[in-house]
Amino acid sequence: MATRLYGISSDQIEATISERGYTCSVRGGTISVRNASGKRSHGEIFRCRDGGWDHRLDGNAVRIWESLSRIASTEAPATDAVDQRGLREAVLAGNARSLGYTDEQIADATRHGVVSQSAAMNQDD
Repeated sequence: MATRLYGISSDQIEATISERGYTCSVRGGTISVRNASGKRSHGEIFRCRDGGWDHRLDGNAVRIWESLSRIASTEAPATDAVDQRGLREAVLAGNARSLGYTDEQIADATRHGVVSQSAAMNQDD
């Protein structure tokens, strides 16, 4: 099973790829790894939904991943994520503030389309 890496940037990944003698191209959250001439693909390193990085590398390109493992963390950072479903229900019921949700969290839910602006404005004080 592959180990995800956390706490590294795409710039660090690109630098490690070039240090190992490979080239890369970036498309969205995927970094394609190619040989020095750019003709042969050696796989890719891609961003996961949880913010970590995973890979599909073959042959000697796996050494890139080994190098990245020395500078990254295998532990996902702790998150204080908001329960979006609970927030939505509280906003629709009009008691989000009394349940401890902040104005910032309510505004974020509105911005992301989780709740309507009118529902967000009709909260208890």
